[in-house]
Amino acid sequence: MKIPRISRRLILCAVLVLATVGMFLVPAASVTAAEQEWPLQLVGATTVNISQAEFEAMAAATPSNTYTDSDNNTWRGLALWRLIALVDDGDPATFNSALASVYTISLTAADGYVKNVVPGDWVFAGSEDVFVANEVQLDETPDFVELPLVNPLNPSKMWYPLRVNGSGCAFSSQRVGALVKVELLNLPVTAVGVSPASQAVDNGASFTLDLAIDTDTASRGWQANVAFDAAKMQCTGVTEGGFLLDYAIANGGGTVSGGAATIDNVVGTVTIPGYAITGAGSGGPTGTGTLCTLAFTANAAVDAFAAVSLSGVVVSDVLGVIIPGPVVTGGTVAIGDVPMPDLVVSALSATKDGDGTYTIAYTITNQGNDDAVACSTSIVVDGGAPIVVACPALLAGESDTQTLPAQAFTSPTDTILVTADSADAVSESSELNNATEIVYALASDGGNVIINGNILAKLELTVPADILSWVLKQGPNSISGAANVKCNTPWQLQVNDQDANTNGHMTKWQTDVYDTSVKLANALYVGCESTVALSGSNQLIADGVVDDQDADNGQDLAVTFSQQVLYSDPVLGDGYTYHIVVTFTASSTF
Repeated sequence: MKIPRISRRLILCAVLVLATVGMFLVPAASVTAAEQEWPLQLVGATTVNISQAEFEAMAAATPSNTYTDSDNNTWRGLALWRLIALVDDGDPATFNSALASVYTISLTAADGYVKNVVPGDWVFAGSEDVFVANEVQLDETPDFVELPLVNPLNPSKMWYPLRVNGSGCAFSSQRVGALVKVELLNLPVTAVGVSPASQAVDNGASFTLDLAIDTDTASRGWQANVAFDAAKMQCTGVTEGGFLLDYAIANGGGTVSGGAATIDNVVGTVTIPGYAITGAGSGGPTGTGTLCTLAFTANAAVDAFAAVSLSGVVVSDVLGVIIPGPVVTGGTVAIGDVPMPDLVVSALSATKDGDGTYTIAYTITNQGNDDAVACSTSIVVDGGAPIVVACPALLAGESDTQTLPAQAFTSPTDTILVTADSADAVSESSELNNATEIVYALASDGGNVIINGNILAKLELTVPADILSWVLKQGPNSISGAANVKCNTPWQLQVNDQDANTNGHMTKWQTDVYDTSVKLANALYVGCESTVALSGSNQLIADGVVDDQDADNGQDLAVTFSQQVLYSDPVLGDGYTYHIVVTFTASSTF
């Protein structure tokens, strides 16, 4: 069978300039402070989202000390220890001062900046001199106001919605603005909860709930009691989970039950005497797992929410000592036709901002039939640290659209993952549709001129035109262009360097002549749907089928060229440039 093929060449010429360039981008914002309500996310033994109204009420009831900085701005808010008390040990009414010597406090700003602080660096426990400020009296102004979006004297420094401040902060770097999250790291904790925390089931349907555990202490046994609404659901059985059992079997032992679970479908209780490891050495499992699974049947004639709660939860360590204070959380089951919110990422896009930078825009929509409380959204680029952004309370059918400040493009393609309700603050009809992911390839101004290719019987290829003005600097360099394939059968696009003089490396060149003694040390990378190091062999960078195309317009592709430049790569003069010819070959694969 004959396979139609078409090849096109792209000539890259570049001047190498070895230099370091500093660039600082002033964060952009899609909303002003007055337009955006926020929650502050607290993460520790539990996770709590404090709404703007809740925070302001707490700060009014127990105001911090004030602090006047070197710019004559005076700050006030709520002591940090009062916030940490809500999540440090599962008891929101008390601050556990003993734990303050164990954990690290991680402060996250809206732009993704993270500062980790050891509490011992502060005058912290019980002090009002390290606080989260929600109000400021700017220099020479008479009144306290909510924080402006940015520092009026330095617009590159974001302040809104909150800022850690106070005379108790040991260093200025601990005064973190645009605060959206406070997390306790290395916190010793054991948590047992109903999983999933919320779910929707049909009338008369059978379903299951797990008792899930998360612990950093090696464990050997557990027991618990479960309460449920017997008028709305009935328990049909309890089976042991794998948390203890899998560890025991893997270490040559087993588990023993304290007795069969007692189910009372009149009162709505399940008493589980629990399980313990036998044999299997002296250790025990840590981390996450399932203690047991409970089977239920929903009432066929009820349209309502049903609560499931836990009590008498005991987890023991390898010495048989009860682990103190496990954090216990219940769950909710929506049976039949009941209103529930459902948050989804309804739109996600990336748009070029400048050469090497782009912005991310997304929309969170409540597609459920009930209102959703304020929560948070996380944005993760290429698996990096999450950027946490507040999402306001959304009525059923309502949406919230945000655009992030411009950020640098760091690779031939960036994978962008956006998750609605990232801290699980909202009970939803579905917890499985919160995340959306896209892959974005940046196209710059320098290589997006499309040239026409020859039309074959079944295939047409358009590739970037010559890129003759690419200026390379020390470090990573990237330039992009647009390509297009029109084919009425499945196709693939390959790339190679057919010239043995260069073999994938940009080489010293002048007036159609190479000086092969001088080449860039690193090969040129060419990317589309996949990225390859250019060589003398054809390598696949994209493929597709007819359905991927936009009718007669074909399929548009972003082709990215990436070149790493070392300090050891020589700078050229006297009219010489670095030069290479890249050959694109498209072929139909019918």
